[in-house]
Amino acid sequence: MISQPAKVDEKEESQTRSLIEQFANYAESGPTFDPQGRYLCGACSFRQGDASCGIVSGRISFRTGGCRLWTRQTLPRDSWPHKLTQSEADYAERPEAKGFGCSPRCEYGKPARQTAGMGRGIWCEFWGLHVKAFACCAEEDGPDLKLAPNESKSEED
Repeated sequence: MISQPAKVDEKEESQTRSLIEQFANYAESGPTFDPQGRYLCGACSFRQGDASCGIVSGRISFRTGGCRLWTRQTLPRDSWPHKLTQSEADYAERPEAKGFGCSPRCEYGKPARQTAGMGRGIWCEFWGLHVKAFACCAEEDGPDLKLAPNESKSEED
């Protein structure tokens, strides 16, 4: 775990933020950012019908499931010819529809000693930078997550 420094280094944090946007799908704005901080399949643009996804194979939960491909973006098609496995998409389910996101659900997100630029008031112990409370990345893996619980392919895949 990376401890909070005494002073915010905005330049270093900006560089780290750019990296985690690429490596871990970090989002704090745009179509992959959920302003409510939930990132659940039920609000994703890849949702199809009542229990399937256009890009992730197998049965998913709209109420408790989420993955690193979550988006609000308008999509060019309803589904893709080759779906990813739940493991490839980092699909997981969190009990009780708590959702995902940097705070208060992620085990790495702690209240920051001081707020950094753009209202970033959460300290991420994993990446070592200030983040927004409802942001999210693909590193969250708290003890209450069930990872890829439904890995088998559905009949339609």
